[in-house]
Amino acid sequence: QTPTTAAPEVRWLAVAESDDEDAIVNTWVREMQTGMNVSVGPLVRYGVIRRARGDRILCVTHHLVSDWVSHRIILEDLEAAYRAAVPEAVRLPPAETELDEWMDAGARWAADEAGRGPLIAAWHKIASAYPVSLGREPAGLYGDVTVLERRLDESSTTTLRAALSDRGSGAVRDAILAALVDAEGRILGASKVAVQLEGHGRDGWGAALDVSRTVGWFTSLYPCVLTFQPGVKAAVAVARVSETLSALPDSGATYALIGAYGPASATTEVGTRIGFNYLGEFIAPTGQALFQMDDELPLGSIAPDLHRDHPVDVTAWIFHGQLNVQCAFVGNTARVAEMDRWIGHLMDFLREISNGQTFASGPCRLPEVGPKFD
Repeated sequence: QTPTTAAPEVRWLAVAESDDEDAIVNTWVREMQTGMNVSVGPLVRYGVIRRARGDRILCVTHHLVSDWVSHRIILEDLEAAYRAAVPEAVRLPPAETELDEWMDAGARWAADEAGRGPLIAAWHKIASAYPVSLGREPAGLYGDVTVLERRLDESSTTTLRAALSDRGSGAVRDAILAALVDAEGRILGASKVAVQLEGHGRDGWGAALDVSRTVGWFTSLYPCVLTFQPGVKAAVAVARVSETLSALPDSGATYALIGAYGPASATTEVGTRIGFNYLGEFIAPTGQALFQMDDELPLGSIAPDLHRDHPVDVTAWIFHGQLNVQCAFVGNTARVAEMDRWIGHLMDFLREISNGQTFASGPCRLPEVGPKFD
């Protein structure tokens, strides 16, 4: 798509107080989210919702042009622009690295077959040990998913983070993964769990490029197989997850990049049952901020006829000091009941850490892993 400086379309919705106003808003939001054409655009839309209990600004962006971190940048820019007295006074800080520069640099890095040889060999070794068929079942369509969401209150989230505070960067992510593995083992009877992890993608090979103000879809995708070990205390389970992730080639950060731009068959697919993405913490603006991110995240933002990649997708984030865990899957009533127990066990595992019950045996030092995002 050819870049354009044209202002994106802004749509308005005024809703009177009524019993069905939420349904009216949800229908309108879904209409705003559908119909984007990546060939002709636009890939960004804005909406203003006027309601008696407060106005909302809806920002709809196709995932090809933005990610979770990008929304933090957009919110900061919206604040700065709105505070400007006149449009001509708006002066936003520039992006030090444009998205196409970052992509070109990544393609050149991955295409260096000689330099990437050790990484490619290491990923082939992992793939040969865990074939594509490991733990797979039909994933279904996005339009058929059931979504279960659970939340730790602010107090429990605070004590959870305190319990993990001396266990290295990325410990919250690793604790959620350890809880996930424990749920897989105890509720579903799994001995090994194949997971595809998604990271924010703004580190690793491109750490020297400043993308702190760049809006775009930066991501890292990589497989990992975790082992359920019954009878292990939570501290040990978290430590083993962290050790497994840190032992991955390049900590997983460049797996997808090598697969996309590297030599043919540079990476071999590892069949993953669960897609996992820990978004970190959204830091709300401080002081007299004019705008805040709404905690009502819209559902149905993915085309309903699109095939899913994993039977189970788990997304977690901290917002307003509370840890949210969302689980999406396709299944009948029995499957829903099973997954309700699954996510309930996962949250109970995290509460045990928060309560200090399973970390009482003494410190278990974790290695530093990945960016500190929480």
